[in-house]
Formats: sequence, C-alpha cells, structure tokens
Amino acid sequence: MKYLATPLMLVLLGSWARADETVSRESFAKLRQRFAIDRTLRIDQLEGYLTPKFTGARFIELRGQVTGSYSSPGMSGVLLEHPSADPIVVEADEVPTWLVGVEREARFILRVERAEITNPLRMVMISAAPVEAMPDLVPAAPKPVVKTKPAVGKTATKTPIGRGYKNLASRSGSRTWSLPVSEVTPIYASFIQTRNPRLSSREASRIAEGVVGFSVNYGVDARLIMSVILVESGFDPFATSRKGAMGLGQLMPRTAAGLGVRSAYDTAENLYGMIKHLRRLLDKYYGQTGDSQRALQLSLAAYNAGEGNVRKYGGIPPFTQTQNYVRKIINIYAQLTDSQ
Repeated sequence: MKYLATPLMLVLLGSWARADETVSRESFAKLRQRFAIDRTLRIDQLEGYLTPKFTGARFIELRGQVTGSYSSPGMSGVLLEHPSADPIVVEADEVPTWLVGVEREARFILRVERAEITNPLRMVMISAAPVEAMPDLVPAAPKPVVKTKPAVGKTATKTPIGRGYKNLASRSGSRTWSLPVSEVTPIYASFIQTRNPRLSSREASRIAEGVVGFSVNYGVDARLIMSVILVESGFDPFATSRKGAMGLGQLMPRTAAGLGVRSAYDTAENLYGMIKHLRRLLDKYYGQTGDSQRALQLSLAAYNAGEGNVRKYGGIPPFTQTQNYVRKIINIYAQLTDSQ
C-alpha cells in the first residue's frame, strides 16, 4: 500500500502482541469445508463476487497484501491493499503477531456482512494463514470477467466528505500514492512535532498512527481529523479546556462516556472516540441534507457547539466562536487536501 507524499503523512496504527502461531494447513482446510468455500478471491475480484445489492452474511476466502494493523481496547484489525481504491479494513478479535509490523501477502477466511444495501461491507476475520501455507482454491466453472474499479484521478473538490458519500478520499478523487507504509511514520510524526515541539518522537508517532488507523476503520479522511486536532488541541494529548474538554479531540466528559472512552487523555482512546463521534455526525447530517459540503459544515458546528444548538438554530449557530471554528478547520482541510 502507498500513501500520499505530502507534508502531512500518516501511517497505519501499530498493534500490540497477538496470537503467536499461524493456523495449521489442516485447520484452514477444515474451515474451508465448514463454510463451503469453493474459491480463493483476490481483492480486485471482490466487487464482482459480491453484487452491489448483496445483503446478509457470507463466508469467503480472500487473498491480499497486508499493509498495516491497528489495535485498541475493543477493536483490532488489519488493512489490505486495494490496487485502485482505499485499503480494505478487516476486523479481528486478535491480530496474529506474524501479521503485525510487516507487509506481506496472506489469505483470510472472512465473514462478510451488510445489513442494508446502503451500508458499507463489514469484513470480520475468522482465520488467517500465510499465502504459501495453502494453495488457492479454483472454482470448477470460470466466473465472468470482473471489472475492477477505475483508478482514482487527481482532480477534486477541496473539502470532500466520507463514506456513504462513500469514502472521504475516494469521493474527492485527490489521492496519489507514492510512499510505502514503512516510510510514512517519521514524516507524519515530524509534521506533528512542528505543531507541538514538546512531544517526543514516540508520542508524535503514536498520534499519527492512531489518526490513520481509526480514520481508515471509520472511513473518515485522516486529513480532516488532523485539521480538527490541530484546531482543538494543537496535538497536545493532555490539553484541557476551561469547560472541561479533554485530550487531542477535546472530548467533553459526557461525550467521552457515551463513546465508551474511559481515559480521554489516552491517545488511542481519545482518537477512537473523536473519530467515531465525527463519523456519526457526518452520517447524520448527510442523511438530513444529502449535501457533502453542508454535512461537513454542520458536523463541525455540532462537534464544537453541540447537536442541540445546530438543531435549535437550523444550521451553524450564530456564535462567533463556532463560525470561526468551522471556517478555520475547512480552510486547513482544504490546504492539506490541495498540498499534494
């Protein structure tokens, strides 16, 4: 997988130790039989195998290039490279240690599910094995030729919005890939340290890793998250406002509790909470307006002044602080989007 060669580079969230051993060839074969899997899919075949109207649940075997992993309390997973789109997120109860901190090809038995047509696909890892451990399963009859998704170009709006709309960066069409994951961390850490020189290299790297890991998981453009953090806390994990907002994303105690954040001053928990919260706001206001730009503005206003005030005033509240907040973040986001 490649990442944007801009001054604001982010990396995939690192993971803590997980299951140590790879699954045996025999165990993997039994799972294939148990779930009636008759073919090994590659990433570019996935869209053709699962029709756009697919709902429910299905078990598949998928072969792909692992480019990163993420882990925090209650959520873990790996990211698989897509040749012409954003990475594919595969959730997991535990990430095997042989998939942590490496870029390698592997095969996965997954449960793929979607409750409604309008929802994104959810992929959950049942088992994983090194690609060389098992031969591919080839279907008895050939499938129709699969048309892969066209590569994303470099034209686009300045302030795209994400998933549903469907994914922030893919909607914007503004990504070009130029750096491998292994080279990205120090670039983003360096950017964060220029904004908060008091951070150690380790702390800056942890913030960069968390931003992209959770942004990919929730389908929110990492550049938007970086813009919000820059305005909210200046990348200070221990920032506290006069009203009691806490940490990188300045979560209020009630909001943090509602998101399941136990320690708002913990980098991973705070990023998890703020990105999950912003994802919900983006979905809510896009559902109300059907307009990506307007949904972004309302989401930022609600993040700053509360959803009640957005509802009360029928839009961005007439508070100078909130109006300046929305304007400032959108301007920073536009600069980061255009800096490539």
